[in-house]
Amino acid sequence: MKFLFLNKRFIGLVALFTFSVAIMPLRVMALPSGALSILSQAERQAQVDKILDALSGPQAKPHLVMIGMDLEELETKLAQLDDQQLMVVAEKADQVKAAGDATGLIIALLVIAILVVILLILLKKDIQIKDKK
Repeated sequence: MKFLFLNKRFIGLVALFTFSVAIMPLRVMALPSGALSILSQAERQAQVDKILDALSGPQAKPHLVMIGMDLEELETKLAQLDDQQLMVVAEKADQVKAAGDATGLIIALLVIAILVVILLILLKKDIQIKDKK
């Protein structure tokens, strides 16, 4: 047994085996991460259109002018993004569009006010505003 560990062939085989096991994962990890596409070309274009739609609104145009970028330049910058980055920007554009749309809130407040007035009329209640003097 003592001579087995001193054998040059045995040590060479163990070293070769260890080296081959250690080098295998490097071959698997050699594939660049950007080589695999998550989105198809149509999905990618839909994401770009969604972002451009959100950023071409009247609220966003002054900000684009302030940073010195027009829509054509923005479109070329979006084309340079990878799929993961494009999906993140599209999600942010959806959030901006949802937050900037106050028409639904205004309509809801008007409907509530009208319902309160109708309820007061049906209950035959009067609204009186008096001074504290």
